[in-house]
Amino acid sequence: MPRFSKMLMGVVALAIGGASSGCFSRQMVNFQTHPDQNTVLMETFETRDYLVWSKHEHVYWSCAETNNALQCTRRCGRGTDLVCPAASIFANSASTNYR
Repeated sequence: MPRFSKMLMGVVALAIGGASSGCFSRQMVNFQTHPDQNTVLMETFETRDYLVWSKHEHVYWSCAETNNALQCTRRCGRGTDLVCPAASIFANSASTNYR
């Protein structure tokens, strides 16, 4: 019986680890340069897929070219005052933060 318990605990640990770590993908939706300034506006669609649910976020960026490199800053979500539009899908139901 103890061998079965260890195997069951291993399966449970693997399931929890698989559910908490997800796959991440980012697609560029829009890329627009400013006509007069050295600025680029960019929109991306980010997806995080987990074992049972997925989270989608529409992220806005502003980028500036410095020393032949594009330095981009998020304009919504993660430490900013603005919330990015997002949707979560769990168990065949969906919810968004669009208002």
